[in-house]
Amino acid sequence: MLRTILLDDEPQSVALLKHLAAHHCPEVEIIGAYTDSLEGLAAIRHNQPDLVFLDIEMPKLNGFEVLNQCRPVNFKIIFTTAYNQYAVRAFKYSALDYLLKPISEEDLVAAVKKAAQSQVLPEIRQYDVLQQFNPLRQTQPQKMVIPTLEGLIFIEITDIVHCDSDGSYTRIWLSNSDPLLVSKSLKEVEEMLHFDFFYRAHHSHLINLHHIKKFVRADGDVLMSNGRSVPVARSKRQEFIDIVTR
Repeated sequence: MLRTILLDDEPQSVALLKHLAAHHCPEVEIIGAYTDSLEGLAAIRHNQPDLVFLDIEMPKLNGFEVLNQCRPVNFKIIFTTAYNQYAVRAFKYSALDYLLKPISEEDLVAAVKKAAQSQVLPEIRQYDVLQQFNPLRQTQPQKMVIPTLEGLIFIEITDIVHCDSDGSYTRIWLSNSDPLLVSKSLKEVEEMLHFDFFYRAHHSHLINLHHIKKFVRADGDVLMSNGRSVPVARSKRQEFIDIVTR
């Protein structure tokens, strides 16, 4: 059984989750349901649940702030929210799932099944999984979640060749498909791709060092594995050379 706490400031959302879980999720044992984020935080700390259903936008503390005060997070997380713009940030917290309201029976059952089947990672806190993850040393590369108008797109971190700024948007170039235009600034994308092998070569360009094929010193450009040339800022060329040759 998954000892479970529900935390959502909307009473109707808590009631719906309790109803759906009681009728369709025998793996779940609800040990507490809260609409106040501070009370929910205290209950999580005291009861040490296996699973928490967590809303994001709440008074007093939002869902991410609740998790920040629970470190180390040694329980599974399923976010429940009416907003899809938090999907990428939620993924950084190693959420098992991200359910958009109104939550359907099918989505809830699938998320709970995932929670029941998953195993707690030994010696690595769930909160820190993404921070400690090195895709090149794992058999299953880490994925990145890209929210779109149609839904969520999951891409492998190692498939990202480079990212270009396009005003307040960023174009993500992939090794195996067409580029994606996302409503995030390049700075925001850079913060999400905090692995050592991503390098801000230019104020408008972020590159994956593992996808470099050639550096043309005369032009100050790098040729990427997808055939595109990306400039390296003059002020960064020596630093770039030092990094790729060390």
